[in-house]
Amino acid sequence: MGTKTVGEILIPGVDEHGIEIQKVEIPDVVKKFFAIYRFRNGLNIHFMPQSRDFLRKKVVSPREGYTVRVYQPVLSCGNKRVFTELGPCSEVDFAALFFLVKNQMKGEEGPLLTNGYLNVFHILSRNVWVLFDEIWSIGVTPGPPDNKYLWNSKHRIFAREEVLQ
Repeated sequence: MGTKTVGEILIPGVDEHGIEIQKVEIPDVVKKFFAIYRFRNGLNIHFMPQSRDFLRKKVVSPREGYTVRVYQPVLSCGNKRVFTELGPCSEVDFAALFFLVKNQMKGEEGPLLTNGYLNVFHILSRNVWVLFDEIWSIGVTPGPPDNKYLWNSKHRIFAREEVLQ
């Protein structure tokens, strides 16, 4: 594999986005998925400021399943840089996030970190994160990605393998 240069970041391992930990198959959405309703009523989850408003009126239309890659950044880097380098393939949807959290609802082993560190997703041009510390919390960075927020090697980044249509 070796080391590749991406922008100014040297990253050893699987590819230019960090160390790929695993791939996760996200199932089809067969009927409309209303994000705020499903997160409020289907999970025991704490909403951080701004996340409830961001989830409101977000709907995932029926779609085929897809693959999500799970990355561990090697270096600390800014919010914008991570998702600029991942490109358009990085966007996932709320149904995928819900599926992952629901499968680890009580902190079980799985692709999501359950040790208090962030799991970061790029959804609708915003960065959404979840973390587990006895219960799940969900938050969203205000506005489009910028470099105000840093993700480090203790976090995980989830990116769609194919480009959203």
